Amino acid sequence: MPKGVKGFQKKNKEAKKRGPNKKTIEEKMALSILRKRVLNKWRPLIDKKIELAEGVFVMKPVKVGGVIVDVKVYKEKPDGQALEYLFSMVVGRPMDKLEVSDNSKSKVDKTSKAYKEYIKWRTQQEKKLLKKK
Repeated sequence: MPKGVKGFQKKNKEAKKRGPNKKTIEEKMALSILRKRVLNKWRPLIDKKIELAEGVFVMKPVKVGGVIVDVKVYKEKPDGQALEYLFSMVVGRPMDKLEVSDNSKSKVDKTSKAYKEYIKWRTQQEKKLLKKK
């Protein structure tokens, strides 16, 4: 057995007997309190997120060619990130982007779900072509 492994195993067994340390318990309690506060204010928080996504505007009367017209004036522009958050929360996250090229220097994440689906589709297409011949 490598040097130092026995000491680590002994300390690990002692830690299991003692249970979680005080800092871990305090962190879990703080996280629990924060979750309760957020859940209690969930609806107003989501309403604020929607308001951010839409932008905050007021209607101002403007004189155009002798006629008074109400014009939408933004106090806060619509926030694209807030809108993206709401979409991903409701609809789900979009699939990973996939760039495939014949250039051997390009890097493609071969572990991504999109890449695996592309390979499956490409294999099916190749089989169909071979059957036609």
